[in-house]
Amino acid sequence: MNLASDHVDWAERRARLGRRHFLAVAGSSIEDVADGMVGLHSSDPITPYLSLWARVAGVTPDDIGDALYTRRALIRVHAMRRTLFVVGPGLASTMAAACTNSYVARERAKLVKLVEQQGLAADGAAWVDRVATATVEALRVRGEATAVQLTADVPELALRLSFGSDRTWAGTVGVSTRILFLLATQGRIARGQPLGTWVSGQYRWLPMDSFAADGFGTDDPEEARQELVRRWLATYGPGTTTDVQWWTGWTKGQTMKTLAALEAVEVDPQKGSEQPWWLLADDLTVEDPHQTVSRPWVALLPGLDPTVMGWKQRQWYVGNHAAVLFDRNGNAGPTVWANGRIIGGWSQAKGRRRAGATARTGLDRCRGRRVGARRSARRLVGCHPDHSPVPIAARHRAGVRLKPLTSPATAARSGVGTRHRHRGGARRSRNADRTGDRPNHRREWSATAPTRRGRGERTGAGDRRR
Repeated sequence: MNLASDHVDWAERRARLGRRHFLAVAGSSIEDVADGMVGLHSSDPITPYLSLWARVAGVTPDDIGDALYTRRALIRVHAMRRTLFVVGPGLASTMAAACTNSYVARERAKLVKLVEQQGLAADGAAWVDRVATATVEALRVRGEATAVQLTADVPELALRLSFGSDRTWAGTVGVSTRILFLLATQGRIARGQPLGTWVSGQYRWLPMDSFAADGFGTDDPEEARQELVRRWLATYGPGTTTDVQWWTGWTKGQTMKTLAALEAVEVDPQKGSEQPWWLLADDLTVEDPHQTVSRPWVALLPGLDPTVMGWKQRQWYVGNHAAVLFDRNGNAGPTVWANGRIIGGWSQAKGRRRAGATARTGLDRCRGRRVGARRSARRLVGCHPDHSPVPIAARHRAGVRLKPLTSPATAARSGVGTRHRHRGGARRSRNADRTGDRPNHRREWSATAPTRRGRGERTGAGDRRR
């Protein structure tokens, strides 16, 4: 690996972000943005819709639904860090070979152990394989099916497994949840159209060959890892070794080996950075048009957006306010961006069904940024006129509430981005998905607008990492 003399500072990183993340200049299509961002987070079903809304001019929920469920140009898959992503089938296969296949055996072993420990079968491995095969066969007969429908065909799916005994978070989970997750990570099934509206997290399931040709996830692992990091560096570079390792979920050894195979170049970082930054060898020219932003920009991004979740080391775009916008697992809430850095968080104002934003002290004094945030909020409202369950309704006037946040303590008092609210909302969303209960369509993502008494509502689902 070669040490480049080129110096990259925070200003250039922010300029690159605006252009390459389709925020300073809109993307040309839904598919180009999904693959260009190297996947859109979909742990919360609303996130990919609002991530695309922020990047593709004039896109509607129907347009995105058409790409996902009619044309099937996009697919939901478990990939890096077991996280659910929306991405094109070709890149999804690369992600499976580079990341997902590495934890399939571990997830299967966990399920086999639970089955044997709880007395469902003496030979847990044979039992899991038999139930999984029966589930796929039932799905092929139906064409597409929900977990409830598959349970009617495969009675073993109705059994329940206990977890976390003697812990405060102990509970039970259906065998259907674990079997369907295992089959999805194995690339044998995939999520189809959800029940209800596009904000629902209860999906129908389809055989994987409905989305992708034979050979899904069978790429050479080394080549797949190189392709994935090449794409990441092209969109998110420069980044540190820690950034790449965290984003992919790999070991440090795998990360360094992949960077070496790509002949990635170390770039002199801005003073104060603890690690060198990596770039592709053909991406060092400052005059690259991708690095030029012709005009200032403002964007409202949803919780778990790929931009805010793109790096582990985030000071260059968050500053010292990560505790306000991230929970203890590193999951971000909805953010307001201006020219490559976060200037605040946005939310639906409690009880008013309107767009709200809260900006932190020091970055909310620019009138142009406030006006840009208000315009983005009004545009977001107008994007969903026919979907009353969405967090922001078109028939109510949108507005942006700017309130200084000087510290995490201030945020806690105002109910914005507090950690315990993250966890409560995430737990509620997971339980709805597992038990088959009706999902909470009034879900909000992270920050909640302050009320007169200084309290906010519980917040939405996070990116589950274990």
